[in-house]
Amino acid sequence: MDVLLDNAFDLSNIVLDSVCHVKVFPWGFILPLTHLSSEQVHQSNTFTLGRIFYEVYFDEPYIKDGMLQDPVRPSDREINDELWHVIQRCCAKDPKSRPTIDEVVQEMESWKLD
Repeated sequence: MDVLLDNAFDLSNIVLDSVCHVKVFPWGFILPLTHLSSEQVHQSNTFTLGRIFYEVYFDEPYIKDGMLQDPVRPSDREINDELWHVIQRCCAKDPKSRPTIDEVVQEMESWKLD
């Protein structure tokens, strides 16, 4: 069964356990799906991943005053062009133009990190 992260999901719902494994808390933010296609679920979760990348890197909310913002590259923080490109693609307004999670992982694995 596919699951969808609730749109209220944010960084405070991601915790590490005693052996540093990532846990999502509370489980109420993961909704079983009955009315969305598998493709729609994956597109929505890709958006959530991009939003989390943005919020972790820039330490500011992607959703402000209850409104989605277009990702704006802050000028006061340096960000790798490759990571910025992933954030933009994951948060694309057109869900069909978002990459899959597998594509994001493959892209990130190809990065040459200094």
